[in-house]
Amino acid sequence: MIPVSSSFNSAAKATIRKPKAKIEICWTDPFLDSSILVESNSINRGARLFQIADLSSDVPVKWFHLDGICKLNGEFYLMPSTDNEARKTQVSWWGKNRSSAGGIFSPYEIITVSFSSRPVFSVFISGDSAYNEYPVDFNVYFYKDESFIYSLAVTENSDLHYSLSVADAELYDVTSMTLEITRWSAANRVVKISEFYSSIIREYDGDDIVSINILEEMELTNGSLPVGNISCNEIDLALINIDDQFFPGNTQSELHALVKRNRRIKVWFGFQFTNNAIEWVSMGTFWSGDWDTPEMSTVATTTGRDRMELLRKKDFSSSVIYTDKNLYELAEIICESARLTMPDLIYWIDDALKEYVVPMAWFPKKNYMETIRGLVEACLGFAYMDRYDVLIIGKSRRIIDFEYNEVDIVEQNSERDIHEVHSNVDIFEL
Repeated sequence: MIPVSSSFNSAAKATIRKPKAKIEICWTDPFLDSSILVESNSINRGARLFQIADLSSDVPVKWFHLDGICKLNGEFYLMPSTDNEARKTQVSWWGKNRSSAGGIFSPYEIITVSFSSRPVFSVFISGDSAYNEYPVDFNVYFYKDESFIYSLAVTENSDLHYSLSVADAELYDVTSMTLEITRWSAANRVVKISEFYSSIIREYDGDDIVSINILEEMELTNGSLPVGNISCNEIDLALINIDDQFFPGNTQSELHALVKRNRRIKVWFGFQFTNNAIEWVSMGTFWSGDWDTPEMSTVATTTGRDRMELLRKKDFSSSVIYTDKNLYELAEIICESARLTMPDLIYWIDDALKEYVVPMAWFPKKNYMETIRGLVEACLGFAYMDRYDVLIIGKSRRIIDFEYNEVDIVEQNSERDIHEVHSNVDIFEL
């Protein structure tokens, strides 16, 4: 259940409605984005460098820091203590050195993002939106392997979110980018950068969208999933392509070489109110399949599936024989293993799985989706990706709010003994 306002419900039930839709597509390869390497010469102990390129620039709160201005007055919040907690919010890069009275850093604060060779068309640098702090003077350097190929110098910046196109520089073969910050917007503060990466992200709404069809395999009436108690949701998308921006043969389009499989698609539906305000509701995150962009057609189409499809394409295996582990611990082992190749994965495991202890368990080589399927079958549970791209693994149907708190529970109907279930699941040996 997604929390919405009373105005949203009224607009949905109105005789005359104004439904809206928008999508966001990341045209860069998500596997490149997920496998990048981030290094810095200045790292605060609370920093989470992996978030510097997670395509999220909104810092929700002021994180507490011993910098002389933070007080225990409810205005500041303690940073997440683990990476798993941090993945549910945004911390990103915090430096360890304070700026001078004039905001100058000496030595300079430096961070480098390395990735597989790829084209770079733009630069995006975001400061800390909670503190409203940002870099004023900085340099960006581009490299191919160890060779310098281009630089960008910025002075007197006043934008919290700085972006600039570098398409004219024709940077088609870049393997790393370095951000060098020389002056900060506030005195005696550490650097706080929430995002630094070059990703091509485009938003489409209104007349850009021909149609959106979403299939969600959740069945709310009986607390079960129709396909083996595990869900993989799907989207069919059609976009206007009158100007051939999605056509691979149009070399004048910056997307011509990027319309490929595995492009991340985020979808929102909403309603426009009488005051013209729009309330949006997330409908999920999907990854595209092949794109169909006929040369003589005005429409580009694709079918995408949620992250469960990505988990289906990656194998999990372990040579370890686990003894006296409960299903919660086994689920955590699987999820943490998946993060080795998918570090942006966020998961939520039902505490009820701790009730089921397996005397001896091992995992034959299978893809992650099938491995998770076997685990949830062992407790008559379920698994699916929610609309916020969080992997939910549980025993009973739980409807989760924005912070993944339990707000409603509907128990499964079956009361079969767990040992009977174990005998039918090949990943468990009793």
